[in-house]
Amino acid sequence: MCSDCGTDLVEVAPRLEERFTAIRATAPTEYDELLARSKDPGFYLSLLGTLPNYGIPCYGKAVSPVVAGARVAAQGTPEFEIWIPKERSRVAVWVRDSFQEDYLRGKDLEEEEYEPPIETESGSNPQRVCVLCSAEYSPESSLCENCGTPLVWSNQSLGKAEAARALFAEAQPQLLGAIRTALLAEGIPFNNCVLYRDGLLRRNSSARPWEVAVRDIDFERATNVLAHLLEGYEFESNSRTPPAIDPTGMYWPHRAEHRRWMPEDLTARAWTGHNFFELGGAAMALREHEIPYRVESEDPKAAKLYVHPDDEAAGRKIIRDVTEGIVPDEG
Repeated sequence: MCSDCGTDLVEVAPRLEERFTAIRATAPTEYDELLARSKDPGFYLSLLGTLPNYGIPCYGKAVSPVVAGARVAAQGTPEFEIWIPKERSRVAVWVRDSFQEDYLRGKDLEEEEYEPPIETESGSNPQRVCVLCSAEYSPESSLCENCGTPLVWSNQSLGKAEAARALFAEAQPQLLGAIRTALLAEGIPFNNCVLYRDGLLRRNSSARPWEVAVRDIDFERATNVLAHLLEGYEFESNSRTPPAIDPTGMYWPHRAEHRRWMPEDLTARAWTGHNFFELGGAAMALREHEIPYRVESEDPKAAKLYVHPDDEAAGRKIIRDVTEGIVPDEG
């Protein structure tokens, strides 16, 4: 029985190698433009998951794929590539560049030295806590029964090396199981690793079942394990996934019709920028307040969002709030 969802397990082939076929050597013909190459498996997986949200089909694989489950020599760093249909190139490049900007900014923040506290409701009676699964133990305990890692006090601060970092957070059972198996084989602790080794959850873990987290001190080694594992997988977007709202399109609510406005009346520039996702956040915020807008994005490096002059002050304030205090460009 699955310890996460309680369903009965099924029989599978005894070896992972027998459950997969070889990855295609080249991308399918409909994916005729290379969008990205990366040796960072986190960037690769995240971009693959982001592109379909905006209606961009994509296909991803290792540059030198192997049969999934095969033992890979720990030499060199695998490289991955993402392919798209050429006709979607303009928007895809915009999404890729914006995603890379945000991704690198997030990594820079993670690399900053910090001492995050373990937050509990223990008050003046501190307990022992696991940094990986957040399970609490009595003061005399020393090791987490879920993860096998040393416990810390609930009222102490941690150095960066001991803090937990997410390695993988996607609801993909097949890949989740493979990652956990590979980490166990390399002796790298992760949230509830004892659970997945022995099949029994002993304590009150609050870790999400679809997330694999490791300590910062183990993150580089775990990332290498993940990268070699991904050499045995290929990914293709699901065409049935409904795309998110296109932020470059015009929004024309009933309010604009009621006031008898015309699209050419939207002349007040409320935002200028280059980041696709910042534009998306601004557009969604204006939609929530039923403020009509139009976007000029012929040059993605200087996209512009316009509202009606009557909405200019309100629109700029809404966008400032969403973009965390970034003041829209004047002019």
